[in-house]
Formats: sequence, C-alpha cells, structure tokens
Amino acid sequence: MKKILIIYPLLFVVLLLSSCGKKETPRTLVEIEGPQNLTCEIAGRKLNRLKFLIIPGNYTIGFEAPGFRSEYRHVTVPAGQKKFTYKCDLTPVQSSVLIRSTPSGANVTMQGKSMGLTPLVIRDLEAGEYSAELSMRGYASAPVSWKIDSERPVAVTGNLDSNQGILVISSAPSRARVIIDGNEVGETPFTLERPEGKYVIRLERSGCNPEERNVRIARKAKRRLHIKLGEKPGAIQVTSLPDGAELFINGAKRGVTPCTVEALEPGDYTLKLIRKGFDPVEKSIRILAGVTEKMHYPLSKSTGSVVFNVRPVGVEVSLNGKSLGVARPAVPGSEATVDFRADNLEPGVYTVTMFHSLGDPPRQSFSFRVRKNQHVTLKSRVMWIADCEIAYGDGSRERGFLIDSKPGYVTFSPEPGVQFRVDRTKIKELIMLKGVKK
Repeated sequence: MKKILIIYPLLFVVLLLSSCGKKETPRTLVEIEGPQNLTCEIAGRKLNRLKFLIIPGNYTIGFEAPGFRSEYRHVTVPAGQKKFTYKCDLTPVQSSVLIRSTPSGANVTMQGKSMGLTPLVIRDLEAGEYSAELSMRGYASAPVSWKIDSERPVAVTGNLDSNQGILVISSAPSRARVIIDGNEVGETPFTLERPEGKYVIRLERSGCNPEERNVRIARKAKRRLHIKLGEKPGAIQVTSLPDGAELFINGAKRGVTPCTVEALEPGDYTLKLIRKGFDPVEKSIRILAGVTEKMHYPLSKSTGSVVFNVRPVGVEVSLNGKSLGVARPAVPGSEATVDFRADNLEPGVYTVTMFHSLGDPPRQSFSFRVRKNQHVTLKSRVMWIADCEIAYGDGSRERGFLIDSKPGYVTFSPEPGVQFRVDRTKIKELIMLKGVKK
C-alpha cells in the first residue's frame, strides 16, 4: 500500500513536469472564398472577416450571403499547413414574379426581350432587382420593377394609359391609297387611329402625282388632313397593220405608226389614221391621267389590183400613162410572156396603153374598172406586129405576125384579124424581122 501511495505522487509529478514543458499547438490561416458579403459562424460566433487563424481540426461552419441560401457545412482544417483556402459555393436564391397590367394583354419586354402578355409569370429569377416595360397598342408604355431577395413569389401591376389620337384623311380625287410609314392601310377617305407621335403620310393614286406629309398625332385629339393630288398627263401608243399610217389627233398630225404621243391632258380626243390604199380610221378616245393607252388598228384595204398579159415580146406597156415596162419572154426563146401586175389601185377606171413601132396601129389601148378591194384578171391582149417573114418552098414570101411556133407548124397572121396554121414542111425559111425585140 505504501508503495502504491508513493507511486501516485511520483506519477503526478511526472505528468506535471511533462505538462510544464509542452509547446503551444500551431494554428492555420484559413481563407474563405465565396459570394459577396459572405459571413461565417463558428461555434456560435459570427465572423465578418473571411481570414482567421484556427487550430487544425474538424469544424461545423455556417455560411450566409445576400441572395443565397444559408448553409451549415462540415469543414476539416488539415494540420501541418500554414494556409488553407476553402471555396464556398452557395446555392442562389430563386423565385418567381407575377406581372399584371390594367388593362391586361400588355406585352412584357425584359432586357430587350419579349417575354409574353400579361398576366405573365416569370420563374427561376435569382436574387436581385428587376425591371420590365409594358406596352400595348393604343396605350403609353408603363415600367414595372421588383426585387427578389427570398424564395417568396413577388407580384407587380402596371397601369397603362391610353395615348391614341385620330387622324381623318381625305383627298381630291378620292380613293387614293393611304400609306403610313411605308405600310399601306387603306384608301381615302380614311380614319386613322394611332398612338401619339409623328407619322409619314403618303397618298398614291393611279394617274396622279404622289403626295407626302409629316403629321403629328396628339393624344386624345382628332385632326383632319385633306390633300389635293395633281393629275399626271396621259399618253397613247398607236400601232396599225400595216405600219405607215399617218396619225392625226384632233386634226393635227402627231406621227406615223407605230408612234407614241405623250403629254396629253386627260380628256376626250378624236384620233384618225390615214394610209394610201386603205380606208381611213376615225375613233373617239379618252385619255386618262397618268395612263399610257395602247391602241392597235388593223387597216382595211380600199385598193384593188390587176393582172393581164400582153403579147408579143417587146411591146411597151403603160397604165394611166405610167410605164409598166416591156413584155418579156416567160422563158428564153418562148413566145409566151410574163404577166403584168399592178397593185394598190384606188377604185376607178384605168387605161392600159400598148406601143410598138411595128404595130398596126403602133399604139393601142383598152380600159377596165377596179372596185374597192377587188382583184381584176384581164384576158390576154395580143398586138399585131409584122415581126416575121415566111419563105415558102415554092419561092413565094409572106410578111406578118408570128403568133405561135410549134415543132410541126407555126400560127401566122398576115394581117390584123386573120390567122392560120402553116405546116413546117412548106416553109423553107422563117425570118424574124430586124427591130423586133424577142
């Protein structure tokens, strides 16, 4: 027992001595990183600073920051480090807002983006201050603002005030197209209801010069605007079939078809087309303001034509004193001749004159009538010309007009009005007289 009693005092002394020689435990500098205005709580003590010295070990620390959820976290400060950094990522506070308007149906614009129409709920908003603009046709825009600082939903209401004005637009002439800031909205007379502000009013009408006005519409006011439109001149494009008709407008010559006549005042006019060989065309036309009328007129032929044949080759032919040329062989060496043709003959009586120095008589004529749009075909005309001489086998000779020549015979006329066939076996020689063209 004494031994035990002696050992206990000795052990106490040893412990005391060992205690007196023990060094102080090293502390670690702890630095907390996290949201702005973050505060910490350790063992019931709130720290406003985020840097502090602490003995390494396990701690339960509370974290708070405006706009974030408060949390307690277990943090281990490791031993043997002079500095320890702890990153505290808190969960942001989120909530929703209900936006109403009077009247409802306003468009909500937030941060330049259209969010929808009132009543509107916007969810998942983090803590902070917000604003939006309410807009609605016919009303002045209204701002609304709210603050999210907890998870409790927020409600805001914006009151819209009407900013409509009325503009009554008329024009002379009426039924002009009304264009507001580049958008066509109707025809005059037109009543325009718009929010207060400046607008560009443009009136357009076919045949008139456009007119434009800068107009201000005042809130809850009515204004009348009358605009007179100046008429544009008109024009006509005239064509005919065939071309080349002279165009007269109100008796004055304005061109030859095809042609365009511009700068015509709107109104009624008399148009006339004249071309030789065709019936004249006369029409009453109306020129509209600013409109180019396109007019086409087929012309009816008023002239006729004639075709006839003259024999023999070499006869000169004229029609009413105008030469048509000389009768030519249809083919070289042929007694047949090419037909004469005359076109564009005005209705009336015409005279054809045939001439040949060896003719009997040298000059002969005949007449015919041409009616409107008539084609006349005349019977062949033969002019008696002593153009040949036949030497018979019995030694006799006979001069006359060679009407036709065939391999077995010739048709011969010794004098005007007399003709007969001569067998070639009886002909010693057929002599064409000089001065006769073939």
